[in-house]
Amino acid sequence: MGKAKILKKVKPYLKEGDKLKEKKEYEEAVRSYREGISILRIKGTDLEDREEEVEKIMDLIDKAYSSQIDDIIENAEKLREKQDFTESNNALKAALEISYNIRDENLRYSKTEEINHQTSLTELEELIQSGKVALKNQNFNDAIDIFKETLKDAKKIFSSDLDNKLIQEIKLLINKTYNENFNGLVAEADDFFKNNKPKEALELYKVAEDIAREMYSSELKDINMTKIKTKINEVYISQILTLIDKGKTEINSDKIDDGLKTLREAYHLASDMFDSEEKKNYIDQISNLANPILIKRIKPIQNEGEKLIKQENYEESIKIVQEAAKTFTNALNIAEKMIESSEKDRYVEKLDDLINETCTSGINIRINKSKDYVNEESYDKAISEMYSALSIAKNMPCAEDDNIEIEKIKDSINQIYLAEIDSIVKEGKNLLVEKKFEEARKIFSDALSITNKMYLSKEMDRQVSRIKNLLYKAEMKQVVSDGFIEEEQMKFEEKLEELKKELEKAELITDPEERNKKISDVKHLIDNVYADQINLLIEQCKKRADEGEFETSMDLFKKALKFIDLIEYLVVKDNQLVKISNANISFSVLSGNKRNYSKGIEFLDEALKIIDKIENPKLIDEQIVKTIKIIKDFGIELAKAEKFKECYEKFDKALEVSKKFNNSDLERQKQEDILEVYVRELNNEALIQLKNKNYEHTLESCKKAIELDDSIQKTYFLFGNAYLGLNQFKEAIDKYEKAVELSPEDKQAWNNMGLAQEFGEQLDSAIKSFEKAVELDDTFSEAWYNMANCYFLKKDLDNAEKFYEKSLEIYPDYANSRLFIGEIKFKKKNYDSALEYVKKAIELDDRISSELKNLVGTYENTLHSINEKLSELFKKREDIKI
Repeated sequence: MGKAKILKKVKPYLKEGDKLKEKKEYEEAVRSYREGISILRIKGTDLEDREEEVEKIMDLIDKAYSSQIDDIIENAEKLREKQDFTESNNALKAALEISYNIRDENLRYSKTEEINHQTSLTELEELIQSGKVALKNQNFNDAIDIFKETLKDAKKIFSSDLDNKLIQEIKLLINKTYNENFNGLVAEADDFFKNNKPKEALELYKVAEDIAREMYSSELKDINMTKIKTKINEVYISQILTLIDKGKTEINSDKIDDGLKTLREAYHLASDMFDSEEKKNYIDQISNLANPILIKRIKPIQNEGEKLIKQENYEESIKIVQEAAKTFTNALNIAEKMIESSEKDRYVEKLDDLINETCTSGINIRINKSKDYVNEESYDKAISEMYSALSIAKNMPCAEDDNIEIEKIKDSINQIYLAEIDSIVKEGKNLLVEKKFEEARKIFSDALSITNKMYLSKEMDRQVSRIKNLLYKAEMKQVVSDGFIEEEQMKFEEKLEELKKELEKAELITDPEERNKKISDVKHLIDNVYADQINLLIEQCKKRADEGEFETSMDLFKKALKFIDLIEYLVVKDNQLVKISNANISFSVLSGNKRNYSKGIEFLDEALKIIDKIENPKLIDEQIVKTIKIIKDFGIELAKAEKFKECYEKFDKALEVSKKFNNSDLERQKQEDILEVYVRELNNEALIQLKNKNYEHTLESCKKAIELDDSIQKTYFLFGNAYLGLNQFKEAIDKYEKAVELSPEDKQAWNNMGLAQEFGEQLDSAIKSFEKAVELDDTFSEAWYNMANCYFLKKDLDNAEKFYEKSLEIYPDYANSRLFIGEIKFKKKNYDSALEYVKKAIELDDRISSELKNLVGTYENTLHSINEKLSELFKKREDIKI
C-alpha cells in the first residue's frame, strides 16, 4: 500500500485527536493518536520514513499531555487562591504523574520544573495562612517562626529575584506581627507606668525595643524605634527627677553622703538614656548638684598634699613622699566619684599629675643614689634604694601591670644584680686565666644564685644561660687540662675501627635478609659515633663562642660539617644539621643581644647554608621560622633605636629568606607577619618625621608603606598630614578620602580632611567633613571650631557664631572661639558684647594679649573719655542752644 493511502487512513484519527484535545478530553485524544500510530505500524511496514511519521504523532501526544498539565496547574492555582491547599496539592501530584508520560526529555523536564515550582508556591501559601492564623490568635512567637521559615523557603525559590512580590509580602507580615506584638507590649507597659510601676514598665519597654529592632527596615520600624526610645527615656526621667529631688532633700538635711549616693544613682539612670538633649541636660543638672560638694571636699585634701611637697628637699624623705602621694590619691578617689564632666576631667588630670610628679621626684632621687652606690660597688645599698623607689611607684594612679615606672625600676634592679654578677663573673674569669678551675666553678655558682633574686626577663634568661656556659667552660677547661678530650677522640676512633670490622663480618653473612639487617644496624652505630663527634665539636664551638673566639668557632663548625658527609642515614644527618644550624642561630642571637647585628647576620647566613643541606621539608621550615624571627627581631630593635635604614634592610632580608619555605601557607603567613611589622615601622618613622616637619621624608615612608600594603588606614592618614603640612591640599584630600574609606569612624581623619578642604577653598565640602566628625563625636570641640571658621569665611556670621559657641560649650577656655565671636559682634556693631569676648580671649591666651591688649585698653579709655565729656555736657545743658 502506498504512503499516500496509508496517511489517508491515519489522518481521521489525528483530526479526531485534535478535536478531543480542543475539548480538553485529553485521554481520548491520546487514545485516538495512538490508534493512528497502530495503523502506521501495521499498514506501513514497507514505508521507509514510517518512524518519522510515528515521531510526528508522538510529538502530538506530548503536546496533549503538556496541555493537560497546563490545565491542571491552572486549576491548582485557583484552588490555592481559595486556600484549598489539599486539593491543590493533589492536582499537582496528578500533573506530575502525567508528566512521566511525556517522551521528549526537554519538555518533560520543563513541565516537571513548573509543577515543582507550583507545589512549592502552594506550600508557601499554606505556611503563610497558618502564620496568619497564629497572628490572628496573637501567638506572635509562633507566627514569627512560621513567617521566617516561609521567608527562608521563598528566598530559595526566588533566589534570582529577591525583590519578588511574595518575598516582600512575607516581610510585611513579619513586620506586622512584630508591630502588633510591639503595640501590645507598649500598651501594657504604659499601664504599668501610669500605675507608678516604672521598673515593670521599663522591662516591657525594653522587650518592645528588642522587637522593634528585629523589624525589617521601613518607615514603621523607624516610627516604633523613635516611639520606644521616647517611652524609655520618659521612664528614666521620672525616676531621675524623683532621685534628684530626694538627693536635694538629703543634702539640705545634712545627709550629704546619702544625697551624693542618690545623685550617683540618678546619673547612672541618665547614662542609660538614649542620646538626646534631655539626657545631656539631666547629666549637667546632676553634675551641678553633686560636683561642687565633692570639689569642696577635694580642695582641702589637695592643699594638704601640696603643702607637703612644698617643703624643701621633700623628695629625700620617703615618709613625706609616701604621705603626699597617699593624700593626693585620697583626693583623686573623691574626684573619680564626680559626675562625668569637663570639670571632673580637669580635677582627675590635675591630681594624676600631682601624684605622678610627687612619685617621680621620689623615684628619681633614689635611682640617682642607687647609681652612685653601684659605682662604689655597694650593691646591697643600691638594691635597698631601688626597692624604696619601687614602693613609691606603687602609689602611681595606674594598674601595676600597666605602670611603666615599676617596669623601669624592676629593670634597674635587674641591672644592679647584673652589675654585681659581672663583678663576680670577672673574678671567675680571672681565676680561669690563673687555671684555678675549681674556685672558678664556685664563683660562677655564686653568680648563678644571684639570678634567682632577679625579676623574670629575657635578660635574666640570657644571664642564666651565660653563667651556665661559664660553668660549662670551667668544667671543660678542667676536662681539657686532664686530657679528657683527646681521650674521648681516641675512644671514638677505637669504636669506629671496631664497627668497621663488624661491618666487614656482616657483609660475609650468607642469608640476604640477615645480612642486610646486620649491615643496617652497624651503619646506624657508625652514624651515631659520627654524631657524637659532631656533638663534641659543637660543644667546643660553644666554648669558643662564649670566649668570643667566633672565627675559631666557625672553623670547628666546618670540621663538624665534614663529619656530616660521612653519615649515611638521612634522619641522623638531618638531626645533626639541625643541631649545627641551631648553634649558629644561638650565636646569632648572642651577637644581636650585644647589638652586633652584622655578626649576627653572618651566623644566620651560615645557618642558611646548613639549612640548604637538610632534606626533611618540615625540619627546613622549622629552621627557617627561627631564622626569620631573629632577623625580624633585629629589625625591630634597630627601629627602636630609630636606625630605620638598617631596620628595613633586615626586613628585606627576612622577606628574601621566607622564599625558602616548602610550605606555601607558612610562607604566606610569615610574609604577612613581616609586612605587618615592616609597614608599622615605616609608619612610625613617618610619624617621627611628621613631628619634625620633615614632610618630604614622611611622604617617602608612606609611599613605601603603601607599596607593601595598601590597606592600612594609618598610612593614608599620615600621608594626608604630610601633604597638608606642604600646603598640597588636593593631594591631602585624596589621602584623607582613602583613610575615611578604610576607617569611616575615624573622627580625626574627617576633621583633617575638612582642614585640607577649608585651606583648599572647598568650604562646602569642608563643612560636610566637619559635620561627619561631630556626628561621630559631638564633644569634638576642634571640629565645631573648624566648622565655624568655614561659615565665617562664607560670611555666614550667624552660623559661624553658633558653632563657635558650640565649641565653647565643650571647651570654655578656647581663646580663638571667643576672639572670633568678638569679631562677629564687632561686625554686627554689638561693641560692648564684642569687647567682653575679646577681653576673655586675652585672659586665656598670651599671644592674643600681646596683639590686642593695648588696643582694648585704648578703646576703653576712649569710651571713658566720651562718657566723662557727655556728663560734663549734661551739667551745662542750660547753656546749650537748640
